[in-house]
Amino acid sequence: MELTGSIFVLFSIILIGYVARKIKLLPDHGADVLVRLILNITLPLLIVVSLNLPYEPALFAAMIQTAVVATVATAVIILVARLLSRRLPLDEVEKRQWQFMLVFGNVTFIGYPICFLLLGEPGVFLAAVFDMVQTVLMFSYGIVLLSGTRRGIGRQELNLLKDPVILALILGVILFMGNISLPQPLEESFSLVGSTTTALSMLAVGLLLEFRRSHSKGAEAALAVLVFLKLLVVPLLFVFISKDLGIAPNAWLVSVIMLSVPSGILSTVLSVKYTGEGRFAAQGVFWTHLLCILTIPLLLRLVALF
Repeated sequence: MELTGSIFVLFSIILIGYVARKIKLLPDHGADVLVRLILNITLPLLIVVSLNLPYEPALFAAMIQTAVVATVATAVIILVARLLSRRLPLDEVEKRQWQFMLVFGNVTFIGYPICFLLLGEPGVFLAAVFDMVQTVLMFSYGIVLLSGTRRGIGRQELNLLKDPVILALILGVILFMGNISLPQPLEESFSLVGSTTTALSMLAVGLLLEFRRSHSKGAEAALAVLVFLKLLVVPLLFVFISKDLGIAPNAWLVSVIMLSVPSGILSTVLSVKYTGEGRFAAQGVFWTHLLCILTIPLLLRLVALF
């Protein structure tokens, strides 16, 4: 199956989840259970299996490059988001949510499946590195941004050390660096369970998507700018700026994918928790996910030309 067809197959699973939620095929808490299953079991196992590779200097170099790209790119987007948000016709809370949605993408539920589809286990390995950088920044800078205070940040960062995805990445890196292989029965069971992550992630996105209209008069214009920047401008600028920087091909492609994903699902959850209002964030998440069905295949076709 050609690349575009494979991508649309993934996104059709989002539609299945969305329809299932609308016609109530699952209980109201079904999405929460599915997300916990992915984050606590299937994704960590997929990461461990994907890092169960023979040590190669080239893959190690790609890992370092991915971490550097993730850090620099996120820092630049943070700066640009702060500058642009000042000119948007939004209230202060919505401006903070807008910045959060531009900076942090849905790397877990959209990024991992596409990286796995295109690059296999090495793609998941590098995606996990990119994800770790964004996760650390999300639960430090991101919470400060939304809440307007640094209170409780230290506790949030410590909690990251208990996160199954982070623990899986640490274990996987130890296995990779030590050139240690999992016993075959364990590897096969991990692989069998981990391989369900792609379909479950797309299904979870569909179950979680919800359209809520914002009462802000400038919301529609601000959301249009968000969609344009998040899905097109940011990844395209990265493609054209970085193509001659000598980044390893796999690290470069993973970075392109991670920078082209829609706004993170957690934008809504964390906005409600730290600002008390999530309607604007829910709109941003909805529209970026809906339109990325068109933009991601187009971007990947463009990348194939380089």
